[in-house]
Amino acid sequence: MGTLPDGTLYSPHYTLHDGTEAGLLDVIQVGVQAHRPAPHQPENWVIDGTTWALSARPLRGNLSHVLRNAIVSDPELLRGFSDRVSYASFQQQNATVSLALIAPNSIYLYRQLSYSGRPQARGRFSLGTGNQASVYDLVVTDLHWEQFVIHQGTWTLQQADSKFLVTISMGERFQHDGNCYKLIAAIIVLPSSIVAAFSQ
Repeated sequence: MGTLPDGTLYSPHYTLHDGTEAGLLDVIQVGVQAHRPAPHQPENWVIDGTTWALSARPLRGNLSHVLRNAIVSDPELLRGFSDRVSYASFQQQNATVSLALIAPNSIYLYRQLSYSGRPQARGRFSLGTGNQASVYDLVVTDLHWEQFVIHQGTWTLQQADSKFLVTISMGERFQHDGNCYKLIAAIIVLPSSIVAAFSQ
């Protein structure tokens, strides 16, 4: 997270030595100065302002086990089966994690208007199987997919067509209702080199 009170990272923070921006599946070295956990986001670290260094682009196939081992398959996602968790509950018991990597069989992306009347991209997917499956419908904050869906309309990704992963994050407290919402922070279509290593 950045040094400003809200922790937002801006382009100069994640611009690498070669002038490009850090991207999905990049392996990078990031300097940090302090751990700053929050009740709903225990993983937060404050960056130290040094330029981030690129180690590999994209992730090498021999590191694919890191991704594979991180995938969450349990139908319960980031404390509960809803799209939100009250911030008050985090104050009573801190979150243990605020990020999850998932590989649903498919994800349906669509647009609608938010409560404030602005166009919004959302994604619907399920985790688990049979009677144990849970359906989630979450806001998309991945800038690429958000803009794609808002401008192009509905889209469905299926593992059978193209292997992909989804990063879910716990958002900040929403002042309107005091909840923290689960968000689709990234949709990662895997390159063939990673897919091949996944199947080994």
